[in-house]
Amino acid sequence: MKLESENPEISHSKSESGRELVYANEFKQLIHENPGIIASFRKLEKEAEEKYKSTELKYGDSLEDAGLRLTAIWRRDLHPGQINVWKHPLVEKSDMYFKAEIGSHAFFIKRTPGLEEDMGGVQEFFSMQRAKEKLKDFPGVEVVDFQLGYQDNNNVTYFVSKWTDGIRLDRYLESLIERAKTEIDSETRSQMNTEFETLEKTSVSLRRLLEDDFWDVQECNMLFNSQSKKITVFDIHSRPSGTF
Repeated sequence: MKLESENPEISHSKSESGRELVYANEFKQLIHENPGIIASFRKLEKEAEEKYKSTELKYGDSLEDAGLRLTAIWRRDLHPGQINVWKHPLVEKSDMYFKAEIGSHAFFIKRTPGLEEDMGGVQEFFSMQRAKEKLKDFPGVEVVDFQLGYQDNNNVTYFVSKWTDGIRLDRYLESLIERAKTEIDSETRSQMNTEFETLEKTSVSLRRLLEDDFWDVQECNMLFNSQSKKITVFDIHSRPSGTF
């Protein structure tokens, strides 16, 4: 059943069996222009899952099929140099995060167990939509460019957004502190301290603006691009009404 969307650029459908899908129409166009991409993703996803189980897949490893490239990226279980697998105790499939590349396009794909209420891929898509509206007048800040959310009754959900270059804001702030400690040039050190204070103030303002309406508004859920000087918010979720 197709559901009405207030945004003509977004399509939303839900079946009686519980499957729910929402996507940006531009993403659907990309799928149409690359026939077979879904089959390639399923193939690589299965291959990655098997390699996870056997601890063969490490951070940064890539798999390719028919022009689609998936690269394993960080999640709780997979850090540079580590191969331990985090697995939800109630489902067979582990959560997996990928960078997907097809032609000139790059995306972030998150597959997670969808057992937590209001935390599935569809909910995350709409949470990003709400956060985008909330932040529309906040200079230098944006949300990830959300493209797809999917969930069903099998307790696995997907969220897809366009790839965003950057470093987690919490890690960037930590690096500024450490670099300032060893910086000899006083002017450069002063610039680092000023940048830290500016970013910290922005982070505090962001949390104050969003935390009443969203979960997980933290610096670890913000990316900072040192070239554009922009902060990109990701992985926050709308609070159920009346929750604080």
